[in-house]
Amino acid sequence: MKVRSAIIDMKVIPSLNFSDEASVRVIMPKLELLKKMGARVVHIDVSDGRFTEAVMPLSPQFFDALLGSDFDFEIHVMTHDPLAEMKRWSASKNVKRFVVHIESDFNLGEAEKACSSINAELVFAMGIGGEMHYLFDLVEMTEVDMVEFVAVPLGFSGGTLDESVLGRIKFFTSAYPAVEVFVDGGVNEHTARMMKDAGAAGLISGSYLWKSDEIEKVYNGLTSL
Repeated sequence: MKVRSAIIDMKVIPSLNFSDEASVRVIMPKLELLKKMGARVVHIDVSDGRFTEAVMPLSPQFFDALLGSDFDFEIHVMTHDPLAEMKRWSASKNVKRFVVHIESDFNLGEAEKACSSINAELVFAMGIGGEMHYLFDLVEMTEVDMVEFVAVPLGFSGGTLDESVLGRIKFFTSAYPAVEVFVDGGVNEHTARMMKDAGAAGLISGSYLWKSDEIEKVYNGLTSL
């Protein structure tokens, strides 16, 4: 069995969890700083107001024009019809991962085809109420290299860590030590250490980064855990 090497530095992916273009433009100076510090992937949340109450409808064309020359995209699909959203984003040459929720209604074969068509990676995400046995089944069927545990209620960023997720991460990593676990939501200087101790290899952080007046210090603090 392939075993993931010990975690030395924490991987950190900035999250763009916004419902309007103006809000994205406001944080661009901070995102430029993160680029200079080595950030090369952004996590883009898309939501239709049905799978979650949040509506985040920004277009692939907007992000391609604004960020496409500097970043790869990880698209977090929080929609009633994940496959339709994946097809919408398939025109973007910057998409490298589709993150699909196991709680959503999707056809695995079609999701794999959508990823394969643009050479993107398929990643499974599980919310607080997700079923671990289903995640295990999907990992067994697909041999993915990465999964994401969402540690806050789905929707807009700024939620508080649900610590039950930490136990789930420990359980998962004990069963699949070769699969990287990223935690999305609830990240701060205190919870990040808890997440790493539970077995997380990476963090997806939005409001904690964007609300900081010392984003370089905060980013360095997370990556150097």
